Amino acid sequence: MAGHEVRVGKPGFLADVANDVVPADLQGGELAVYVSIDRRYAGVLLLADPVRDEAAETVRRLAALGVQHTLMVTGDAEATARKYIAASLFAYHAMYIA
Repeated sequence: MAGHEVRVGKPGFLADVANDVVPADLQGGELAVYVSIDRRYAGVLLLADPVRDEAAETVRRLAALGVQHTLMVTGDAEATARKYIAASLFAYHAMYIA
């Protein structure tokens, strides 16, 4: 957008330019990406990254090869990380990427 200041990111990234950010109502498994244009809150994008069909099989194969502990380190929210645990894929640590 030529001639406009556009920011996209977490609410903290927009805090110094847009003080009217409306928190998203996440349903679990979603990531909110906030947008400001010309220092005004413009909206939020909700993104979802579903568990791939072959993920559980991949973790089982790793275990069969002798891998004793599989850990997902993610920047996703806690609710998203728990979604993967519900699929019995692996242990996790959430919110690791700023």
